[in-house]
Amino acid sequence: MRPTLLAFLLCDAIVPGPEGKANLYGIFDIIYSKNFPLQHPQFGIFWRCFVTETGEIGISIDRPDGTPLLTLDPVMVDKTPGISQGMHMLTGVEFPTPGKYKVRLIYNRTDEIASLILSVEEKQY
Repeated sequence: MRPTLLAFLLCDAIVPGPEGKANLYGIFDIIYSKNFPLQHPQFGIFWRCFVTETGEIGISIDRPDGTPLLTLDPVMVDKTPGISQGMHMLTGVEFPTPGKYKVRLIYNRTDEIASLILSVEEKQY
């Protein structure tokens, strides 16, 4: 059975707290740049799911044309039944063009749990 999504967010930083807590700073869904390709210095991806069986949860970021930009190694979830979460900090991700990038949360390498749209937009300052 596919995990139930409880939270899925992009942010500037994630700081783990005590007892599994997570402090998220600067939640966003748009990045602006005046030049492309854009190399974004740092951002975080946070997810939290209720799972009923052991499996893997991974992250994929797809370009506006649907081809993969980046795939993160999956995290094994085995607190069943229970709540699992992932905190991923990425540095130096290069977005080659403006557009809508799809950030996907994937179960067992094939089943999409959820997705977010990250808009990368050109903006002259």
